[in-house]
Amino acid sequence: MFAQARQVMALMVVFVVMAYLPISATIINVPDDYGTIQEGIDASTDGDTVLVQPETYIENINFNGHNIVLGSLFLTTGDTSYIRHTVISGTGSGAVINIESGEDSTAIVAGFAIRNAEIGIRCENSSPSIINNSITDHYSEGEFYEAFAGGIYCLNSHGKILNNFIANISAVHWGDSGVGHPYGVGIYCDESNPLIENNVIINNWASALFVLSRGAGIFCKGTSSPTIKNNTISRNISYNDQYHGGGIYLEYGSPIIINTIIWCNFPNEIWEPYEETDVSYCNIYGGYEGESIINTNPIFTEPGQGDYNIFDQSPCLDAGDPDYSDPDGTRSDIGAYFSSHPEFGDGEILYVSSTGNNESGNGSIDNPYRTIQFSIDQSITYDTVLVLPGEYHENISIENKALTLTSNFILSNDSSDIYNTVLWSQFYSHGNILIELCDDMTVVEGFTLGHPNATGSAIMCSRAHPIIRNNIMTDNNCVNGGGIRLEYSNAYIYNNIICLNHVAINGGGIYCLYSTPIIEGNLIYGNEAPGGNGKGGGIFCQVCSPIIINNTIVDNQSPLGSGICCAGSCHPIVVNTILWLNSYPHINGGAPVITFSNIQGGYNGQGNINLDPMFVNPDSADFHLLAGSPCIDAGDPNSPPDPDSTRADIGAFFFDQSTNIKEIYPLPLQFSLSQNYPNPFNPITTISFTIEHPQFVTLKVYDLLGREVQALIDEDRLPGQHAVAFDASDLSSGIYFYRLQAGDIAESKRMVLLK
Repeated sequence: MFAQARQVMALMVVFVVMAYLPISATIINVPDDYGTIQEGIDASTDGDTVLVQPETYIENINFNGHNIVLGSLFLTTGDTSYIRHTVISGTGSGAVINIESGEDSTAIVAGFAIRNAEIGIRCENSSPSIINNSITDHYSEGEFYEAFAGGIYCLNSHGKILNNFIANISAVHWGDSGVGHPYGVGIYCDESNPLIENNVIINNWASALFVLSRGAGIFCKGTSSPTIKNNTISRNISYNDQYHGGGIYLEYGSPIIINTIIWCNFPNEIWEPYEETDVSYCNIYGGYEGESIINTNPIFTEPGQGDYNIFDQSPCLDAGDPDYSDPDGTRSDIGAYFSSHPEFGDGEILYVSSTGNNESGNGSIDNPYRTIQFSIDQSITYDTVLVLPGEYHENISIENKALTLTSNFILSNDSSDIYNTVLWSQFYSHGNILIELCDDMTVVEGFTLGHPNATGSAIMCSRAHPIIRNNIMTDNNCVNGGGIRLEYSNAYIYNNIICLNHVAINGGGIYCLYSTPIIEGNLIYGNEAPGGNGKGGGIFCQVCSPIIINNTIVDNQSPLGSGICCAGSCHPIVVNTILWLNSYPHINGGAPVITFSNIQGGYNGQGNINLDPMFVNPDSADFHLLAGSPCIDAGDPNSPPDPDSTRADIGAFFFDQSTNIKEIYPLPLQFSLSQNYPNPFNPITTISFTIEHPQFVTLKVYDLLGREVQALIDEDRLPGQHAVAFDASDLSSGIYFYRLQAGDIAESKRMVLLK
């Protein structure tokens, strides 16, 4: 239903834009007619269209007073894939697009990905129409001047801002002069009254050390009175010692806010000193004064993956102003429609194999590359780097590139592909994978990240907002953030096992600094931050407000906040989560809001319990729930239901109350030695085994007299499923035995060589 509604909305926008085009207008094609967008604009006259083909254009452009339409092929087709494939990338400073010479509403920007500058679109003394763009990954900083408006800047401008995606933008002020402030990171309005409709404004950050920071989502300066209708404004952060309006900051104007979701912004959703704003038919976290305001979980579809549509169970459905209708003819919903992000397969697949070759390979399944980094370097935007099972000892860096880095798990959904695709390094400064300046179209999935000899975090993110899902991060050793280290990064961390990591200071499992990740569905156990003042054995947060949903955080160790530790100004939201068997105290510092969780020793909050969760076998790291667990059907009733359609459980593993649903989440492991295959064999056979903990392993072959024939394995191995080939070309036919020793456990089996 909602995908159809988005498509209808996109087509409606195309019709609106096309209505502005004069019959006699000239269409200028870039790069066919002119090599750059600016050259095309300079050659245009009022009423013309500059139509831009899919490509990345590195330039800062200016309309120079031309009332023209600047659009990608989205403009003529309604195909939203052209938005992400037609990129205007600035040169790092100033604005990517400048509209500042009296242009009116017939000056249109439609269908681009606009990135990499201080400001996406700057409108001054003009009133353009900005429609269906993705405006992301801008960064502005200053010491003696304003650091503001990373997305859209409006000064004395009254245009239309429709159906845009504005996200992952930062404005930072680091001086102590008292001059300049970070304002309006998503949209900045100064004496401006634009129509702001159907936009998604998420993950934007306004930060300052010594001065005010205001309005990370939308900032309305002076008497600005925009109409803010049917938007979704979420997870925007305005931070320093004097902060206001993470979602919307209002000064003296009288804007209209209607049919809008304003949810989980920090430190507050709306800040206005004079309470003159008309707010109605909105869903606002914590509530707000106004007609038909609700304060209920909007139940977004996949917020960590950029999908802020709503489920059929959402309280926002048909809850908007009854005087308005949605494109499907029903009463208006609360919130925005926008184009969904690309799924796996939107681009080329480059294969990597431990037996591949970087020089002669071409990245195909038949001729793969040898190393992961080489394959990443060959990739382009939206490609998938698919790593075949094997052990890879290298450091990985993903910088300013949207791609999917995955194992074969993405195709097989078989957890053995996670266990058998191992990546580790010994580079202490960051660790296995470094992700910088990437948005949430960068995905890391399906790996075991770590090794007893590994140093550095499993994954480190700096000003990046990737999706990190379905990985095992274990046995990493570093200073901070053994599993994941986030700095100025709003990652989506989903369905991972983060275990047995060791740090010198803070964040044995996850370390968050100036970050607001979504941490959902993870098992975080056995991590240590044992230093004299170590903090956050499981999760450490400093100046952060993470959203922590349906996790199991157990058996972590640190002197302070062994489960979750908050330092500085931290306001995490914790729901449907188990904190158990951690060294005391489980939670320390900050001002967390914790509800519908099971916390050993108890914690104040709606729906919280303090009861043995009844794990299947915690000694073997099996933290599934037994029948009769008090965590079953005890989660937030407003949360999306479990896959078996029952009320949400507490913890990372739901208890399946049906008979035909299998969790995708990789199951805890048990020691086992499999029969070799083939058996009998000539002359090569494969021996497979599984171990449940990282440990020293030997696998040896003996003859009938008990004499050692060959040592196949004599080294440390990570938990998971392993396989090794045994070549008996130099041996005589007969019966042989193979013996696996892992720690104190050993097992032997017989095999037959027939030549």
